[in-house]
Amino acid sequence: MKKIIILLILFDMFLFFRTGVSQSFEFKGDSPFGIQIMNFEDTSRLAYKYIFRDMDSDGDLDLFLFGLDESDTISTNTVVENLRYFLEIQENIGNKYNPVFKEREKRFEDFNYPTNGGFCIPDINDLNGDGKQDIVISAEVDSFQNQYLRFDTQTSDNKFETTLCDDYDLSPFIKGSTFFPELVDLDMDGDLDLLLSGGIPSFKTEDSTEYYFIYAKNTGSMTEPAFLGWFTSPYGLQANTFPEFLTSGDIDMDGDIDILGLRKKDTLTTLEYYENKAGSDGRPVFSSSIPSPFGLPVAKKRIESFYFPSLVDIDGDGDLDMFLPRNRVDTLLDENNNYVLDTAFVLEYYENQMCIGGYESIAERICMGDTIYINDQIFTTSGEWDIEVTNEQGCVSVTHLTLEVLPVSTTNIKETLCYGDTFYINNNSFTESGIYELSLQSITGCDSTVIADLDFVKIDTTYIVETFCYGEVYNFNGVDYTETGIYETTMQSHMGCDSTIIADLEFIKIDTTFVEETLCYGEKYIVGDDEFTETGIYEIDLVSTFGCDSVVFADLEFVELDTSVLKEGSVLTAHFDTDYYYQWFDCITNEDISGAKENVFEPDYSGKFAVRISNDMGCSQVSGCYDEIASGLIAT
Repeated sequence: MKKIIILLILFDMFLFFRTGVSQSFEFKGDSPFGIQIMNFEDTSRLAYKYIFRDMDSDGDLDLFLFGLDESDTISTNTVVENLRYFLEIQENIGNKYNPVFKEREKRFEDFNYPTNGGFCIPDINDLNGDGKQDIVISAEVDSFQNQYLRFDTQTSDNKFETTLCDDYDLSPFIKGSTFFPELVDLDMDGDLDLLLSGGIPSFKTEDSTEYYFIYAKNTGSMTEPAFLGWFTSPYGLQANTFPEFLTSGDIDMDGDIDILGLRKKDTLTTLEYYENKAGSDGRPVFSSSIPSPFGLPVAKKRIESFYFPSLVDIDGDGDLDMFLPRNRVDTLLDENNNYVLDTAFVLEYYENQMCIGGYESIAERICMGDTIYINDQIFTTSGEWDIEVTNEQGCVSVTHLTLEVLPVSTTNIKETLCYGDTFYINNNSFTESGIYELSLQSITGCDSTVIADLDFVKIDTTYIVETFCYGEVYNFNGVDYTETGIYETTMQSHMGCDSTIIADLEFIKIDTTFVEETLCYGEKYIVGDDEFTETGIYEIDLVSTFGCDSVVFADLEFVELDTSVLKEGSVLTAHFDTDYYYQWFDCITNEDISGAKENVFEPDYSGKFAVRISNDMGCSQVSGCYDEIASGLIAT
């Protein structure tokens, strides 16, 4: 019987969407999801730009890693020459909601990187809509040291065809220029435009640079790009007086493209947010930059550096998260208790808190030929699917459906009956031994086949095993039994067949149990329905698992720890006991104070403090909180 199942999934995970809350990013850790910032075998090929794109068109985001491989330095004048770059990938073998990246792969070793001293800062995207990722690089350098924007379009055989910006009627930049490309649909017309940040040598002041945002609008299409440019300060996007690294995306989820820049001033690095407040005609309108908003990090002045940030919806919940390469510096104490700086290059992951969706799994079973509807989607075959629901804000919640389509089932029945009885299967009657096959409907509602193997016999032997309490009487075929033993009698079964019954009877005497336990003060010891919290010897009458009377004698001891504290000046002294362990903690933050593990404690800052006392039994009690004003602080 075919039927239609309409499954209304309202996705309770929408309750977790943070609609109407302020923008914020939360640091989640370094190099998540298996991202490898370097070759860990020899610490080579440290990547400083991370680009997330669907390289293999499987619906999830893979990772392109770019960096400087090697260079030659002339020691006499510190000129860096013969720059050699690398571009590697990490394939996403998870999915768009739960990414897992494979180990790094070298797929672009033969790529034609810029020569003649050209630096190489790429962006990667599908420029011509063929499903393959193309590369835009700044810049190729000619014999006159002019800087060219270069386009490398990936072909069907995974090679690259190279063209320069002048092939698109875009002029090169003068000697000494530095620009970083970003492929982005800035005007939201469906194709990729070019947005560059960087600078050119100043004609006003020697050895100085003037910095700009420049823009080339794609006047072609998604498949045949053509560019009109260059335009400086597009849509009011004003550059600062220092170079910026750009990334873009709809950060505030209002339907347009915002800009996140990374500005470097000497060794000071800040993140700059340019909000797009598009007009009624949809044209972008950028506001002045805001430094490090939404909880975005700020570099430690002059000792830390940020590199190219990446905005990407890495968890598929509808908002843009951020990855930030960072030269992180922490202050540590060395073995001589001197403060030293510990430097490490890391890739920090910040999760956008605009959307906190979810990934829920459900399993359904239907009969073959049936149909299941989930949120206007139709499913008729076994398999697994991810079903997305997007709310008005743009946040996405996902339900993973595992569907099993049940085939026609076969059930085997084997029965032994008395000769002369009748066996029924779905209104079909049987009185003779044999094997019978019937077509029925199973308990799942699906069509099924029943195969019944029936045996009609005369003599039947039954074994009975019973347990009774001492003093009870078991009547067996008209005879009362009160002692443990095995008894046999011949009688007629309930089916009317002659039968032999063998009864194995056990009569259990009253059970007495002795228990000795040591517990912590405040714990409960439960016997049956009784609870005990004080030291003592108790006698408890119970009923055993067989329903017989039983007695439990419980010898209980409850250990109470001494939590008294003596306050003398700024010193707190807890009661000392060699069996005690001490841990002082801050009553306000509820955080343990490192190293404060003795019964005597003198805080080095003012606040409220208490001690947590425990012993080897696992007992733990907490003293009251004491106000303390530290006697003095040590400057660090």
